[in-house]
Amino acid sequence: MINFSGTLPADLEAQVSAAGGAVTSRFEQIGVAVASSSDPAFAGRAAKIKGALWASEDMDVQWVKPERVI
Repeated sequence: MINFSGTLPADLEAQVSAAGGAVTSRFEQIGVAVASSSDPAFAGRAAKIKGALWASEDMDVQWVKPERVI
């Protein structure tokens, strides 16, 4: 997830691609883009995209023990 100060850059896809990722969703109204990458260093590079306030990894969290059935 990449949070921008205001609008998303017009060349967002190119900048994310240059950082090693691919844009999967755009939320223009709140200045947020979602991107994916298999590179663990991607978030650090994505945070340096012009206009980005920060970038963070979307973590998968397992809240229920795997052996427990709900």
